[in-house]
Amino acid sequence: MSPPAIDIDQHVRALMARTTPIRRLRMASGMFAAARALALAGRPDDATDQRAYLFGRFYERDFSEPERTRIIEHLCQASQ
Repeated sequence: MSPPAIDIDQHVRALMARTTPIRRLRMASGMFAAARALALAGRPDDATDQRAYLFGRFYERDFSEPERTRIIEHLCQASQ
């Protein structure tokens, strides 16, 4: 019989609370690097700008269409 999800949640929180801030930062950095690598692995060949592609993958639902267009244009200009 497996423990209830709440018990697992509490256990993970307790483990994280005992972890040093530097270790938590390293873990977060590693997770971001892994997510970035996975996103880039699925990048189509015709995607011209890496930063714009990553922005679309990670933040597409956080902005309206006009905001996304403006941000992507800025990213493409900044990388030239």
